[in-house]
Amino acid sequence: MIGELAKDVDGLPLLYKLSNSLDQEVASLRPTRMKFIHYTSLAGFYGITESARLRFTSARSTNDPSEFLFGENVVVEALKRLAPKEGGRSREIIESCVRDFPTRTFQPFVFCMSEVSDDEEETVGELSQWRLYGSDGRGVAIVFDVSKASMMRRLRDFASYPRRVVYGEAEGTYLVEAEVRDFLVKVTDSGEADNCDLMQLGSYLGNKVFWLPSVIKHKAYRHEREVRLIRGDIGEDAGNPLVFFEKNGVQRPSIERSISEIVGDPPNERHRSPICRVIVGPSSDQSAIEDSIRYFLDARRWEVPITRSDIPYRAI
Repeated sequence: MIGELAKDVDGLPLLYKLSNSLDQEVASLRPTRMKFIHYTSLAGFYGITESARLRFTSARSTNDPSEFLFGENVVVEALKRLAPKEGGRSREIIESCVRDFPTRTFQPFVFCMSEVSDDEEETVGELSQWRLYGSDGRGVAIVFDVSKASMMRRLRDFASYPRRVVYGEAEGTYLVEAEVRDFLVKVTDSGEADNCDLMQLGSYLGNKVFWLPSVIKHKAYRHEREVRLIRGDIGEDAGNPLVFFEKNGVQRPSIERSISEIVGDPPNERHRSPICRVIVGPSSDQSAIEDSIRYFLDARRWEVPITRSDIPYRAI
């Protein structure tokens, strides 16, 4: 017999809390190092520091136009293959989730960074990333350091936990299976399974996996070592109105988040934040760009170290 669902201290169903992994840390997606680099154009950097806002772009409008579709396919196929392995009621819950999955209308918005692999990259960056995202070396890279718990909390409260991207079908499938089994174990341990019908349980499992396509990319992008901040709460009521910016002649949807929470309020006051360094790209105009950035930051009283990338690359 279906009974009343248990509630947590906030009055939400316990199963909702167990399944709401978008707002919780996922151990398998935790980056191995807690320093990240965001590559951008000089105009993009000025926009961030002038407005004190970060732009979260629709995951469907990134450099890989098929990436979210690729991730969705990995998730659905992983669920279909896992169901017969589980059997019994667990199988029925997964099959219900598969039926429910196409009704999900999640629109993920992401802020993309690269995980720093060693101290050298923290000060010079990586050439392939400069070429792709840093205006072919004429741009700027912003380094985020959340190795201290206080900085991680600031970043989490401002945006989300940083999520490591996984690459390829095999890694994506492993992630989905781990999250599904984690949910099934927690549901069993909670004793709440008997208080829900299969449709409800399938929907709750959907809460656990519906956003995973945002962190599953084709293996060809593995070299990027991408880390993402992910938001899904769009609209005026959520405080995240939809805005548009032009890229390659197309108006791209995005949301913007104020970074006053992590750089101080007002945002141009001296601060301590996860933003720990600015790197000037390896272009022939490096000296002039560094001089411009230094004056720009000094005028706003932003005390952030500036270094030059010494990669031997000078784009035309």
